[in-house]
Amino acid sequence: MIIAIDGGTTNTRLTLIENRRIIARVKRRGGARDGVSGGDRLREAVRDGIRELLSTNSLDETDIRLVALSGMIGSENGLAAIPHVTSPAGLPELRRARIRISFPDFTPLPLFLIPVVKTFANGETDLSLMDIMRGEETEIVGILGLQSPKLPALIIMPGSHFKYVDIDSSGKIAGFRTTLSGELIRAAAENTILQSSLR
Repeated sequence: MIIAIDGGTTNTRLTLIENRRIIARVKRRGGARDGVSGGDRLREAVRDGIRELLSTNSLDETDIRLVALSGMIGSENGLAAIPHVTSPAGLPELRRARIRISFPDFTPLPLFLIPVVKTFANGETDLSLMDIMRGEETEIVGILGLQSPKLPALIIMPGSHFKYVDIDSSGKIAGFRTTLSGELIRAAAENTILQSSLR
């Protein structure tokens, strides 16, 4: 069994997985935003989430092979900063660049940070080409592994920050673009005259 942890800006989601099947999920308040103030909330979210997954499923640490962490948890405000992988990038590049970390003060389990992907190669000067994703790369690997879409493909990932991701014919993230669409929709729906006419 493995535990996959997606650390966001404000929340941390932990998923217990066995043979590609989700066994249980836990969501904890605490994310990279808490790292800015130097607090331990993110570490506590990871620690308590792991403990809850183990106890509610009658498991102990020996039942877990590894813990994979992705998203903002690998940022400067997360548990540990991890270097970026430049696109094009796929599973082989992410696997090679993963970093093993250890936090024996709250878990003896082996922790592996999955790197983030960027679209800005060294030496380029056009800042309009620069973009970054944190966590979506692991979702894309999962989508490609489970759905096997016809390649090349465009994957659209809605959320606070929409991502439009180009997948090349070899299944690698060739490039992507981030927009603030989700943030703008929410701002318009909650803070303008449109609020009264929207559900």
